[in-house]
Amino acid sequence: MIIVAKTELSADDEREEASDILDDYPQKFELNKALTRSIDKIMIANRNTKLFFILMSGPFLGGLMLFKYACKLLILYLLYK
Repeated sequence: MIIVAKTELSADDEREEASDILDDYPQKFELNKALTRSIDKIMIANRNTKLFFILMSGPFLGGLMLFKYACKLLILYLLYK
């Protein structure tokens, strides 16, 4: 049996953790900025394509699955009729 206990950080440890987080912040900010820029480029490239947004929607996927299974059932019905 493993017992896990939490220990309180000292003031020095808190400062060290805070400085580590603040040192990593510019890298995370740049990564987030790059991801946002990439998404914006994709959206700009497809801004005139309404079909892109329709095809990426959940209701379209549901309708497509319904159509696919309806076709399968129709084929099976016609084969075994």
